[in-house]
Amino acid sequence: MQKVVGQPCPDCNTPFIQGQKGAYCKSCYIKWKNNQQPAAVAPQPIKADVDWKEVGRGKVKHGFAIEAFKKDMPLDVKTATLINNWTAFVMDNKLGTQYPDEEQTITPEEPAAISGNVPF
Repeated sequence: MQKVVGQPCPDCNTPFIQGQKGAYCKSCYIKWKNNQQPAAVAPQPIKADVDWKEVGRGKVKHGFAIEAFKKDMPLDVKTATLINNWTAFVMDNKLGTQYPDEEQTITPEEPAAISGNVPF
């Protein structure tokens, strides 16, 4: 059967409408689409070795890092220590150490300072 825009559908008597691939019956298409079975997805097993306290610590540290960025604080040892101290205070209820000495050098474990303008 040739589907022509405006002619009634033989199944439901709804007129055909124009689609990207030709004329079709919208109500029959919706019924067909709703009856499609989704592909079965196997549930992923939950890993028992996840340290949820460390996950939470990362989220807290991320929140303090975002706020430091909003305050235009430089990415240096002082800011990293401040973020770590606040994270320790929130997560462990412990007061951290004070700011590091001005002469302290950056080690590979600590973030390096960004110099110049960052385009974002």
